[in-house]
Amino acid sequence: MTGEDRLIKHFADALGSDYELVANYYGEHIAGVEEDYMIKDFAELMTEELQAEYGGDLNEEDRAKFHYALMFNTMTIAWKRMLREEMDDWDHANPGTRYSEEALDETKGLISNKDWHGPDG
Repeated sequence: MTGEDRLIKHFADALGSDYELVANYYGEHIAGVEEDYMIKDFAELMTEELQAEYGGDLNEEDRAKFHYALMFNTMTIAWKRMLREEMDDWDHANPGTRYSEEALDETKGLISNKDWHGPDG
C-alpha cells in the first residue's frame, strides 16, 4: 500500500469502496482532516456537496441528516483505524506511545441521524 494515504485508505474501507474512487472524489476534503475535531467540519462540508448531487426519495431534512451521519461516522471509523495503524508504527520508534483502547474503539463517538440539527444547530 505504498504511496496511499492512510486516512483515505481507511475511509474507503469503511465505505466499502475502492481507494482510487475515494481518493478522486473525497481526497481533497479528506486531506483537510488533520485532527479529530476536524471530522465535524468534514461531515458538514460533504453533506452540502452530497445534497446537491442526491437524486433519491428522502426529503431535504432527512437527506441532510443521513449524509451527515454517514460522513461523520465513516470518517470517525477511518480516523481511529488510521491512529491504530500509526500507533503500531510508533511503537517501534517510541515504545510506550499509545492511545487507550477506548479512544480507538470504533463503536464510540458515532452519531445517529437524529443527532444532527444542521450546521448551525
